[in-house]
Amino acid sequence: MVLKFNAFITNIETLILEGLICNKSFIKAVLINPSSSPFFPKPQSSVAEVSTMAAFDYAQNLYDVALKPRLLRSLINEHIPEDKQPLGDSLRLLHVASAIRTHELLSERVVHSADNKKLIEKWKSAVDLWVDRVLMLVSSKMPDKAWAGISLLGVTFEVCSSERFLASYSVWFQELLKHLQASAGSNFVKLACCASISDFLTRYMLYLLF
Repeated sequence: MVLKFNAFITNIETLILEGLICNKSFIKAVLINPSSSPFFPKPQSSVAEVSTMAAFDYAQNLYDVALKPRLLRSLINEHIPEDKQPLGDSLRLLHVASAIRTHELLSERVVHSADNKKLIEKWKSAVDLWVDRVLMLVSSKMPDKAWAGISLLGVTFEVCSSERFLASYSVWFQELLKHLQASAGSNFVKLACCASISDFLTRYMLYLLF
């Protein structure tokens, strides 16, 4: 039963990341009665009963802040390649950027308390992994990977937490400058740099003005 429920959660998470589910009432309904959902794996011999309390112990709904680190790691593992992996379908980055913005996966916005200590650590670790993977792409010598990383760094400038932005923006900005100052390089990559620098300046100006 635990395996079936985990499979159900994974199916729903995938649809959220694809942008196919955004209705909170629907999400709440299928968590109350998962076996009625078309996304819940059907048993071979008998009707499965999933405890309502178990569902809500796992997550009150799929917008629960406790699931954000897991959703972020799923995005990274499935769509952001490691150093020796190919980029894959670049159009998937649109879905990644949309999920990051829609679900505020880089915001690290959670009440600091003893009860939330583990969640804070998990979320910080997930965002650290995101930043490391994005910067790895930015520094890639392959134009498609560099373009992808630069584009995702622009999203990071835009939606990361204030604390992370203020602590890291100078390092991130320097990574973009390397591409702009290179005598040789893809114009496509340089255009992406200009767009990401615009994202940086837009965020940075907010701190100067307020």
